[in-house]
Amino acid sequence: MKKLCIFMLLYCVSVQGMDPFFKGYRNTAQFNKALTILTHEYLKVKSLTTTLGGNEVLLITLNKGEVKPALLIVGDTEGDNPVGSEIVYHWLQKLIAKENNITLSELLDKNTIYAIPRPAPDALSNFFAAVQQRSSVNTKRVDDDKDLQKDEDPAEDLNEDGVISIMRVEDDQAMLTPHPQLPQLMVKALYNEKKYKVFSEGIDNDKDELFNEDGVGGVDFNRNFTFRYPYFENSAGPHQISERETRALADFAFAHPEIYMVLSFGKEDNLQHLWKENPKETGKRIKTAVLKEDASLYHEVSKDYVEAFGEEKSRVQGSAAGAFSHWAYFHFGRLSLSLRPWSIPLMDEKEVKDKRQSDLLREWLWLQKNRPEALLPWREITHIDFPNEKVEIGGLKPYYDTVPPYAVCEKKGAAFSQFIEALIKKQVDIQIENAQLKSSGNGAYRLTFTVKNNGSLPSALQMGRLSRQVHPLNIHV
Repeated sequence: MKKLCIFMLLYCVSVQGMDPFFKGYRNTAQFNKALTILTHEYLKVKSLTTTLGGNEVLLITLNKGEVKPALLIVGDTEGDNPVGSEIVYHWLQKLIAKENNITLSELLDKNTIYAIPRPAPDALSNFFAAVQQRSSVNTKRVDDDKDLQKDEDPAEDLNEDGVISIMRVEDDQAMLTPHPQLPQLMVKALYNEKKYKVFSEGIDNDKDELFNEDGVGGVDFNRNFTFRYPYFENSAGPHQISERETRALADFAFAHPEIYMVLSFGKEDNLQHLWKENPKETGKRIKTAVLKEDASLYHEVSKDYVEAFGEEKSRVQGSAAGAFSHWAYFHFGRLSLSLRPWSIPLMDEKEVKDKRQSDLLREWLWLQKNRPEALLPWREITHIDFPNEKVEIGGLKPYYDTVPPYAVCEKKGAAFSQFIEALIKKQVDIQIENAQLKSSGNGAYRLTFTVKNNGSLPSALQMGRLSRQVHPLNIHV
């Protein structure tokens, strides 16, 4: 009886630790179990790798047993967001349940689909923790501040509100001040405004006058790929493709040259905010912008995206150096589509009275109107490292600006289905036309024919040619 009571107590603590606003989202164990329950004769689920934190990265394969042109779908590359993986799950569920316009059998007549819904599960454990802290790194112990110690200065929930937010301390020499319209948002101060130093919530555990500079973990999945890899920077890893999960994904991609398109979820959205060519790079050996020949493809595909998801006014956000979506285009040489799973709608510009951090302010004003609990008022606390100074905790709750109510995932799963169907219709479609067989005498014949691509997408991108990722086409006559 005592054992039962203890179990119930632990269970209650675990459930209460999760913000009720995020009800419905599943941790990796629950999510993977849901994936393995999906059954269909054309669907296979297997483990691609196991992370350092003990989480399995699952690979979904949809095909009819033959190697065909393939689409690779990769879920939440940022690691701190569960929305993309849940969208992929609901799309798979609808596809198997025959709720789409095109049946799974029809879809796989000319295609193979590979899906890795949750490629960076270790970082996502922070979302489900009793104390939420936004983090996109895995569980590898790393000496971030180069003091020969690892993970010795983590964040602490000093006011015991269940989240790690920010602290501010008055300081005339500092640079930040509360925004006049929204005090939770700290912006660059004018000369006559009260100024504050800002820190992550916690104490200086190692007494180096820095706060939480060497917390738990790790390496960021979306900073560990080879394109513009940020050498020697925190969270980038000891070297390119250093982690089990990034290595497994890169190895899988190179082992499957039939992949002609990569679709991933991240904070960058290159379908609403298109990648643009840079004429100044003409003739340069190293390319860092989309090529002119490939840019038109993004324009074409973006129309289908807007038709499926609608046009959303959102803040422009780029991917960090070492990002997966950039690697997929510049080094893997495929059409790489990056989708932001959800964005805060921007409030009308007329609402902005002070233009400092105007786009971010428009997002936070939307939160103030629609999710006021996301914004934490400044509350004074007693702080061991600032015994004679006023310290306040407040700001924005983690994840409220990137994770919507779970019902949004189901709705976006339907839009994602429509988008995938539109992409499939544009795929490479190699056909043989005008075949003629003529006798050349003495039992020899000459066969002539025209090979034509009837699809909207090319068999290889120009960037694929430059990165030497073009593979021969096998055409059966």
